[in-house]
Amino acid sequence: MSGRTIAERLDANKAALHMYLDRPSTVIFGTGVGVFSAHSQRILGTAVIIHNDFLWLLVEAGPLGLLLFSAIFLVSLRNCFAVARARTTDSPIAIGLACALMGTLAWTMGTEGLWHRHVWFLLALSESCYRWCAPVRHPALLAKFRQLLKSRPRFAFATNNLPTL
Repeated sequence: MSGRTIAERLDANKAALHMYLDRPSTVIFGTGVGVFSAHSQRILGTAVIIHNDFLWLLVEAGPLGLLLFSAIFLVSLRNCFAVARARTTDSPIAIGLACALMGTLAWTMGTEGLWHRHVWFLLALSESCYRWCAPVRHPALLAKFRQLLKSRPRFAFATNNLPTL
């Protein structure tokens, strides 16, 4: 990434914040989705988008939009950590998924990542991992299941009925 590109992105971020703070109504409700890219030609001389998903959501969707998106990410991370703490066979998958989500979270701070399908795939995968590991959410059910496994009869061969050699 060249220094010019970084400077352009920082200028776009500053212009977006100025547009957001311009009126009290935009501070509460945001400017509206797509408004910044539509007005960036007039403001910056070239049409650009905001290359930071958190700033983009704050500017265009307002604090509520940013809060909802942050809640989705936090719930997904909580799901992964809950499965990882359960120490089941799915724990390594959940740990890898949590690492991928945190990497994606860092990546979206410098680019417009919400347009990419893999972000939403990771979010859906974390929810699926959490739902498939139902004993994680119900420790009493997990304890009952383990007790059932211990109490079931084991198959054993009767050694006294075997022919001798």
